[in-house]
Amino acid sequence: MVESVLKDAKLRDIAIRVNHRDEQIDFYQNVLKFRLLNEENALAIFGTQDSKRERFVIEESPAHRTHAVDDGVKKLHSFSILLPSKEELIATLAGILEQGYPILSAWIAPNGLGFSLLDTEENLVELYYSDAPIGELEKQLVDPPLLLQEKACSVQEYFSKDARIETVHLNVLDTDISEAFYEKVFGLKFNNFHEAVVLDGEETFCIVLHEAKGKWLVGNTDKLWDIEYFEFEVTSKEKIQAFAKRLDDLEVNYYLDKNNTILTVSDVSGLEWWFTIS
Repeated sequence: MVESVLKDAKLRDIAIRVNHRDEQIDFYQNVLKFRLLNEENALAIFGTQDSKRERFVIEESPAHRTHAVDDGVKKLHSFSILLPSKEELIATLAGILEQGYPILSAWIAPNGLGFSLLDTEENLVELYYSDAPIGELEKQLVDPPLLLQEKACSVQEYFSKDARIETVHLNVLDTDISEAFYEKVFGLKFNNFHEAVVLDGEETFCIVLHEAKGKWLVGNTDKLWDIEYFEFEVTSKEKIQAFAKRLDDLEVNYYLDKNNTILTVSDVSGLEWWFTIS
């Protein structure tokens, strides 16, 4: 399965449904350093400094048809942005501290450093640099200003083109059930920490599962201000067609457009996984 649809694929973007788009645009553009590439109706599409490639999407959904998670937790636990250098990470942190935006925590490790903060709708975001897999880091929590003792690069207006979302943490009702689905449908392999590598090419992408409780952890994503979908770029219609055949054999429901260029399948939590032609 990995050979047919995820091998050589790229993460195009993740999408989060939000209540107040303007506040979120201000956060991701001006507090963090995503570049606002385009606005299409309710969508705001973000990229990086030197690239027009999408990296992140928010979609505004009004309160008369969408609501907050009012019992338990969101499907989105957190997501991590990997920066290409320690210097860029420090420069980004310095800019955030200068704005007076609160940093939730900061850490150092022998092979990396990072910090986390909440966006305006309390989604947890981690920014980090590491030359080792993040799961292998032995982190030591520190006060955020201590990281500024490290050397920073000259300040850039936006993230460099190599910055990318590298890991998404998801809350699920039952890790065994979710892992079984991902293993069956996508061929993913989870370790003892409920971590799995989704893409292992030039740009890696991982998911981490956290078992939690809450009545909104299963259900339609268009009714909640929460994570909405992952979108992956694949290299050919043949891979999408082979994946559709695999889903037929597994008796898993999916959507396939008539041109065989877009396939969407929902996981056990209702989170959508999109596969489109690059």
